[in-house]
Amino acid sequence: MEIQREAIIEIVGTQYEGRAVNHNPLFLQQGFILRHQSDNPHDHNAVLLLTEDGKELGYLPKGYASLYAPAIDSGRYSFSIEIVKSEPDPERPILIVKITSELKNHSEEDIEADILSIVQNIVNGYAQRTTEYLTFIYSETVNVDELLTALNSARLIQKLHSCSSDLIESYDIKKNSEKYTPITKENLTPFLSDLKADVSDILKKIQKAYNESLDIDDEDEYHRVQSEIRERRKKFRSYDELLTSLLDTVTAYENVSIKLSSIPEQRDPEQTMAAMKENDTPTSNNLTISEPLQSAPKTVEREPETNLSDSPQLTEQAFFDWLISDGCVSESSAKQYISNIHSIEKLYQTIYGVKRSIIGANSSDTVGSMIESLIQRNEYIDANERRHNSFSNSLIKFIQFADISVDGLKSALDGFCICPLYFWCGKRVIILIRNSLSFNRNCFFRYIMF
Repeated sequence: MEIQREAIIEIVGTQYEGRAVNHNPLFLQQGFILRHQSDNPHDHNAVLLLTEDGKELGYLPKGYASLYAPAIDSGRYSFSIEIVKSEPDPERPILIVKITSELKNHSEEDIEADILSIVQNIVNGYAQRTTEYLTFIYSETVNVDELLTALNSARLIQKLHSCSSDLIESYDIKKNSEKYTPITKENLTPFLSDLKADVSDILKKIQKAYNESLDIDDEDEYHRVQSEIRERRKKFRSYDELLTSLLDTVTAYENVSIKLSSIPEQRDPEQTMAAMKENDTPTSNNLTISEPLQSAPKTVEREPETNLSDSPQLTEQAFFDWLISDGCVSESSAKQYISNIHSIEKLYQTIYGVKRSIIGANSSDTVGSMIESLIQRNEYIDANERRHNSFSNSLIKFIQFADISVDGLKSALDGFCICPLYFWCGKRVIILIRNSLSFNRNCFFRYIMF
């Protein structure tokens, strides 16, 4: 729920902690400030009203505070405050104010700086939380509650660091001397949401600029403007993908916990030794190993030669060779297919927080399950649409190469057929066979001459 542009609010808590003396009419002639007290023990959304020189006047009611606190933290709003009614009273002063909220117009540079600031904080936090967690490994005694706190902090920051890996690498962001601001699910979610809204607004403005550029008559000016728009759109689309990934990660994140019932019961050392002696005789379920066991030789049957060709090695070179030979594409197109697959692997890592390989995977079944889960995600669908279906075309090529079946891509493969085109060339008939799936630059022809 968003804050209203104008709201008339009666300030509460004016009589506590010596605030009544601050309601002197002389003090109320100056400007006012709203400050979010996130460390307030009674309400983490508490919003305090102060004079410009720092004199406390009271708090916004709890219902209003829950709306204004995240708005103040986001930095996207400016507030002007004027008095509607004021009655000084040593017992309980009455103060009613009118708060006008204006949404700031953030520039592209400001938004980009905010995004890089978040990622810099993630990098600093990743280094600090990792160090904190490692101290438990070298400790002789460990407090379970402190260990879980450190583990949960390290897990969240690690997931966010993994989502930001491409931007960190592109900008070569390293840990610096800036103080790390602790990241929690509660404080990061509204900030990321607001920032994502800013990026969406920028993308709308870029689209509007693109539509207006179509009316430019000068060809050189047109190409210059188009080039600038493409660079801006590419940059802010990548920011939008990053913020979506970070927001999904922090929203879905849950702390791990430990149940006391899952901790094994501690036994007396003497009882443990006695139990070990009782079980000293080997049984069918218990082995005593004094030296490495020699495994009995196994009879290995040689697989039929015909099966070898049915299980291709899923390496990059093998895929490249297949594209050139059986896929009938040029070397440049083959390299583009491989590049698209690597981009899909990065997208998978961004979505799931796990680094997995499609090219070079150990088994076809693993690749099939990865692709089936990925192509259902909105992030993949959007990325594929922006790239004019180049992702799906590359995956279709790969599953043909790996000889695997993927449910979501069956319809595309079922449409694979050949469309012969006949024409005369001198005394010969040339038949062109075209892949009917591709009506773009990736289409290919085969020809037969008679």
